[in-house]
Amino acid sequence: MRNAVNLINAVEASTLNDASKKAAAGFAKTFRALDVMFVLYARDTLGLPVDITEDPNVLAPFVSKDSAYKFATGLMDEAKADLAAGGASFPFTLSRGYAGFDTPATLIKLNRALQARILVNRGSQGCGNACYTQALTAIGESFATAPGAAITLAQLNVGVYHNFSTATGDVQNGNSFAFNKSLFAHASTVTEARTQPGGAPDDRLARKIVPLGTPVSPPQGIGIPAEYTFNVYPTPSSDVPLIRNEELILLRAEANIQLNNLAAALVDINTVRTVSGKLAALGTLGTQAQAMDELLYNRRYSLLFEGQRWNDYRRFGRLAQLPLDITSGPNTHFVAKVQPVPLAECDARPAPKPQGCP
Repeated sequence: MRNAVNLINAVEASTLNDASKKAAAGFAKTFRALDVMFVLYARDTLGLPVDITEDPNVLAPFVSKDSAYKFATGLMDEAKADLAAGGASFPFTLSRGYAGFDTPATLIKLNRALQARILVNRGSQGCGNACYTQALTAIGESFATAPGAAITLAQLNVGVYHNFSTATGDVQNGNSFAFNKSLFAHASTVTEARTQPGGAPDDRLARKIVPLGTPVSPPQGIGIPAEYTFNVYPTPSSDVPLIRNEELILLRAEANIQLNNLAAALVDINTVRTVSGKLAALGTLGTQAQAMDELLYNRRYSLLFEGQRWNDYRRFGRLAQLPLDITSGPNTHFVAKVQPVPLAECDARPAPKPQGCP
């Protein structure tokens, strides 16, 4: 977030023309707002600082979760306005992960996609129908495929990606099993997958989870044997999506479920089920509660290892549904509700301390 503010300040002090300054500001504000979203995933009810002080040694105060959501959505809208005034190009070159979204006009589509994610999250945590309605508007301005349109798996993967590489000076993808041999998939991911009409498992499982040649047992009985790992990022050079069309379609389905537009949600869920999972289309979503069950199943497998499930289950009060394999003794498993504020930050702050500090 400070880097985003520093970029804006540097550009404002430069000799770039006004359009280029707006383009850079729109880019920086989009990612500052996204960073707020990422910290909210981690801290949730603990809140977070959103202000960036001129002096980095002066710690900005924590604000509530709802205030942080409002800040993020407001900043996304500011970014959109800046991008709209940003001319034909950015005053810098974007990586290949931005292919198709590398001008101010096309980056607005990314901005709206990320805004939709924030609004849907906020909608499920107090904002309600107002945020869900705004989210549908944002999705309509993004790169999401129109409801019911014929689509391929490749089109579901259209989006913006973080790039990784093994080239000298580049960063490798640390979430690749080829890079990190300590990454394993829980067996429930396999056992809870649904089946295609012919009996094969959900194709998302087949694409994203692979069995280990030999199960791995953790030392000292502190965990459970691992039988599977992820194939989501097969190499250290595999790219990681910032947001994809598939997620946008499911965000639209969620907003429509919450607004009780179940027929509209069914269209989007069936698109994801049949194209990404190769599952049979559903004739109905049933009740609103059953529709949410169906949505969360598809978010689980469509967005596997993209950093969404823990937050999804928390925002719908379902953390208790996540598996616990050791339920007694000194190594009892538990599901964390939040990531705590680091002790060093707690120590650096004067009283009254932020929520979550000792």
